[in-house]
Amino acid sequence: MRRVTRDSLRRMVEELPSVGWPDAELDGLVAPQFGVITGFPEFLTEVEALCRLDLGATGLPGRLPDKKRRP
Repeated sequence: MRRVTRDSLRRMVEELPSVGWPDAELDGLVAPQFGVITGFPEFLTEVEALCRLDLGATGLPGRLPDKKRRP
């Protein structure tokens, strides 16, 4: 996957006019200024990896613990 650029995000905003994102927010997606927030490109890479998973092959997680009911 190619790296996300401000220009590509700007084109997306133009194609989806109901999403009115200011340029400053687009810049924040391309190059996050806050260390706590995951960068948008890294997020897209993770989503792409999840989309390649065959969920049918992962199997069930096993028996879920029984929840005790309160009287």
